[in-house]
Amino acid sequence: ICFSAVASLSAAAVTGAVGVLTLAKTASLRELPLAAAPLLFSVQQALEGALWLTIGQNSPATQWGLLVNMFVGIALIVWPAWVPLAAGLVEPRRNRQLFLYALLLPGLGMAAFGALDMAGHAFTVQVAQHALCYVNATPYPPIMMVGYILCTSAPLFVSSDPVLRLLGLIVGLGLVIAAGFFYMAFISVWCFFAAAESAVIYLYFYRRPATRLSHL
Repeated sequence: ICFSAVASLSAAAVTGAVGVLTLAKTASLRELPLAAAPLLFSVQQALEGALWLTIGQNSPATQWGLLVNMFVGIALIVWPAWVPLAAGLVEPRRNRQLFLYALLLPGLGMAAFGALDMAGHAFTVQVAQHALCYVNATPYPPIMMVGYILCTSAPLFVSSDPVLRLLGLIVGLGLVIAAGFFYMAFISVWCFFAAAESAVIYLYFYRRPATRLSHL
C-alpha cells in the first residue's frame, strides 16, 4: 500500500514539528493562521493514521465515524476559507489584501456547501487507489471540485510574496494531480501531499524580509 498508518503518522510527526518551528517565528497575531497551517495538516495526518489502524482491525463504523467527520470537516469546511484568510492577513499591499478578502466570500460558500453536505449525508471511509476514500451518498460535483481547487490555491497566487506564490503553484499542482489520478481518494491524497508543503510555509517565515515586518 502506498499510503498507510506509518506514512500518515510519520507525516503528522514531521508537519507537527515544522508547525511548532513556524509558530515560533511569528511576529504578529496576523501571521498565526498561515503559521498554524502545518499544525492543521499534522492533525489531519494523525486522524488518517488512526483511521488506517482502526480500519485494519475491521472495527465497526461507529468507532471511526468521529475520525472521518473530523478529517472531512477540516478538508471541506476549514481549508477553503482558511487559505484566503491566511493569505490576506499577511499581505502587505492594500489592493491585493482587499482582493484576497474578496476571495474569502467564495471560500465561505464552499465551506457552507461542505458543511451542508456533511450534515445531510454522512461520510464513510474505505480503501481505494491505495489511499483512504471518503464517500457519502452524493458524489462531489465536478464544478464544486473546480471551486475547491480555486479557493485553496488561487489566493496564494495573488500574494505579492514569491514564496507564497510558489506555495500556490505547488498546492495547485497537487490538487490537479490528486483530482486527475486519485479522483476517488482525492481528499486524502491531496491532504497527504499538501502536508509536505508545510516546509514552504516555514521557508516563508524563515526568510522574513525586514520590510515585510513593518507592514504587519
